[in-house]
This record gives sequence, C-alpha cells and structure tokens, in this order.
Amino acid sequence: MFYNAIRYGMTYQDQGAAAYDERHRQRVLSNLQRRAKTLGYALAPMPGEWAVS
Repeated sequence: MFYNAIRYGMTYQDQGAAAYDERHRQRVLSNLQRRAKTLGYALAPMPGEWAVS
C-alpha cells in the first residue's frame, strides 16, 4: 500500500474501524468454515435470536 502510494501518487484513504472489523469477521468465518470442512462438518447460520456476538 505504501509502495503504491509513493510510486503512483495515490492517496491513502483510511477505511475506518468498521471496515477492518468486517474484514476480520469474514476472515475468521472463512477460516472456521474451512476447518469444519476438513473435519467433515458444515457450518449453518443460526437464527437471529440464538446468535451471540
């Protein structure tokens, strides 16, 4: 990111904490799905009232 900003004159735009948290959540979810698949399981979404944040 730093290299591209210097090399091509691009400006850095901070996406904010919410964007970082969402990317982190998606990364954790995909890792859990991959690990479950290797163990022979499949993850299923829970209803809203059962979900814990």
